[in-house]
Amino acid sequence: MARMLEKLLKNLSEYRKPYQSIDSTIFGDERAMHVSWTPVKRGGSSFRTHKLVQVQNNRIEFKATLWVYIFSLSFAFGGVAFAFFWVFKENSGNIFYTDFGSYMPIIISTLLIIVGLSMAIAYNKPRVFDKYTNSFTKGWVNKGKDYTRYNAKKNNAIGLYEIIALQIVPERVQSSKSSFLSYELNLMLKDYSRINVIDHGNLKKLEKDAERLADFLGVLVWNGCLITT
Repeated sequence: MARMLEKLLKNLSEYRKPYQSIDSTIFGDERAMHVSWTPVKRGGSSFRTHKLVQVQNNRIEFKATLWVYIFSLSFAFGGVAFAFFWVFKENSGNIFYTDFGSYMPIIISTLLIIVGLSMAIAYNKPRVFDKYTNSFTKGWVNKGKDYTRYNAKKNNAIGLYEIIALQIVPERVQSSKSSFLSYELNLMLKDYSRINVIDHGNLKKLEKDAERLADFLGVLVWNGCLITT
């Protein structure tokens, strides 16, 4: 359990940097040259966190993979197990402590549970492309809102007509002892701004999902992994 907590703290200190420079002129589209090719979202994952699912003919969305729930909830279950272990081992089942130090196992367990549940909720955030409402929404958006109105501050709703292309950007996520490649899928908008959709480490699956999504939206995929220099 101590190793899991140490690994988590190291992951929190990870930073991101571009994997390689990208020559966007290869796309033959002037718009690609006006868009940033650096990562949008800090950090990433070494495994596949999301998969594209066709919910209805006019609705497609990214959903968290089973591994995400296993990974996230392992922290929560580990916290519960850690708490029970220390309560019964150190206090013979007596949960009435007399000093602050005796509470530390419970504090650590609570933190692990909070981290695990928070990760599960974050990964489960809806990422929906809906032709019926002509919108992309990321997160739990109020159903009464105008989905076609773009909220630039929160990036929680945007009209599909604003999307001009999909962008895949590689990045190397690095800590003090390890590093891995993660890949962003971003929406390219008419005003050359970008919205991150997902970010994980399985490039082949991400490329396939991007192609399916591009067909659904009727746009192109600008794959930065193919033009790194």
